[in-house]
Amino acid sequence: GNIVYAYYGRDVDYEELQKRGVNVTGHVVLVRYGAIFRGSKVVIAAKWGAIGVILFTDPKDKAKEGRNFTFPDSWWLPGMGVESGSLYVVDGDPLTPAYPAIESAFRLKEEEQANLPRIPVQPIGYDEAEILLRSMSCENPAPPEWVGLLDTNYCLGPKPLNPDWKVRINVSTTNEMRRTYNTIGILRGSVEEDRYVLLGNHRDAWTFGALDPSSGTASMIEVVRALGHIKNNNNWRPRRTMVFCSWGAEEFGLIGSYEWTQQFAKVLSQRAVAYLNVDVAVGGNQTLRGSAYPMLKKLLIESSKLVPNPNAAEIAAGRKTVFDTWAKNSPDANNPGQPAVGNMGGGSDFAPFAYVVGAPTTDFGYTAPSSYPTYHTLYDNYQLASEIVDRGFVHHQAVARMWAISAADLADATILPFDIKSYAAFLNDSLTALEDKYDEQLQQNNATFSSKLILL
Repeated sequence: GNIVYAYYGRDVDYEELQKRGVNVTGHVVLVRYGAIFRGSKVVIAAKWGAIGVILFTDPKDKAKEGRNFTFPDSWWLPGMGVESGSLYVVDGDPLTPAYPAIESAFRLKEEEQANLPRIPVQPIGYDEAEILLRSMSCENPAPPEWVGLLDTNYCLGPKPLNPDWKVRINVSTTNEMRRTYNTIGILRGSVEEDRYVLLGNHRDAWTFGALDPSSGTASMIEVVRALGHIKNNNNWRPRRTMVFCSWGAEEFGLIGSYEWTQQFAKVLSQRAVAYLNVDVAVGGNQTLRGSAYPMLKKLLIESSKLVPNPNAAEIAAGRKTVFDTWAKNSPDANNPGQPAVGNMGGGSDFAPFAYVVGAPTTDFGYTAPSSYPTYHTLYDNYQLASEIVDRGFVHHQAVARMWAISAADLADATILPFDIKSYAAFLNDSLTALEDKYDEQLQQNNATFSSKLILL
């Protein structure tokens, strides 16, 4: 088909195309990575009638210091770098929704799973995207905000410069049934053996995966080594059982962790104390970032105060701990002097613990102002990790220390270090926000979130 440039591939972008007289039905859309999940871009494209999707990264997003200053000279993405990733828009095994993918499970037929992509999709590098854009007639120029940093006009299409030109997508990948494995290690508790503090990271990667996920995998291995050393040399066991989880097939839709939590949901819902996730331990070297259930936010903050700052320049500036740099770079607007800890979302292995099991969860790691540009590409390799992002692996060490401190506190404290007051405040604030948002509808239906009796 012919090509239509659809910016980030959101509904609002297709609405803009429609306003400009561009219909994508029967055409292939060229869509930039960013703004929304890649799988959602494909779902939306199919809804608007596109017959295929070509995904690319623009240097405006991934080579901000110029196309001549990319990996291996910097961490910016080269022009032939191709970002891969799952297009599955829900989590878990597609053929066993809401049920563990064990041998005896009933499985849907592939054509019965509505959440799998229905049109062909191919990611490319921005050097290749530039060639495609140059092939398009510019009778419909793109809006200024849609223009990136490629050396060509950004045109909407669908008319090509040569009327005989068409783009064809040949996708050679196939869907197959494969077995994947979770590896679980256990350090049994000495008092509350039936209460579990879980730590987890996935080990599968799209390419070399030095940062995603191997920075987290290496950090967890170091945590296990250190705790094992203490156990063997000091005859120590934690009060509660510690469970170390290495997940398979995360990149295909959190399959390893979702199927495991579905299989053991009844046990975990009663016995899991908390789940501490580290996916990308080091995705940058500027500051820590963290998300957590409200009752665990204080735990992350207090743990960060005990970890020495891995950045020598920060120490020279008087910020001696991970907490100090975190509070400076990501301040909490509502709590002066404290770092901002986000709420849990999705996209990593904490999700099934949060939303299937209902266990308190956290996710944290070192980061930069934006996601590292070589994410999910061949350039996420050892050279990137060891020579550009984390020389000496000192930020890896800081994350491992914080992970171990947080886990040991949850596993060994006589009284669990849950911040119940913050949890209550969060629930009250959320209820108030819900009431404010739907106040008109509530009044129209004579409904209320209040526990007070209403006389009719």
